[in-house]
Amino acid sequence: MSLERRRLKKERKPYVVYWNNIPAPYIVERLNAVAKRGILDLEVWFNDRTAPGRSWEVVESSWKFQYNYIPCFKIASCRFRFPLLLLKQDIPDILVSTYAEPVFLVGWTIARIRGSVSFPQPRTGAM
Repeated sequence: MSLERRRLKKERKPYVVYWNNIPAPYIVERLNAVAKRGILDLEVWFNDRTAPGRSWEVVESSWKFQYNYIPCFKIASCRFRFPLLLLKQDIPDILVSTYAEPVFLVGWTIARIRGSVSFPQPRTGAM
């Protein structure tokens, strides 16, 4: 790696992606706090905007971080998600995600192949 490339890498903020199933209020509050610190280039991915049985209001305009929803494809009556965002040019330096669904395992695999460091986030109540 050239000296110039090393210097540029040290000057930029780490690009961190936090990937969760839905934007629960407590998650959004924590991510807003992290984004306000300004020490990371933070992007957040969600599988869905909400889930059955969840009654909170999702107000993206109050979020202090960049976000994306993972695309969902339907074939017959089945829904499939594929983390197309991991195929874009900028691969995250660090990918933090849950491991509750197969799409997260696919994402980890793609991220690792492309050179990202992946960390599973234990589910609430996991021992």
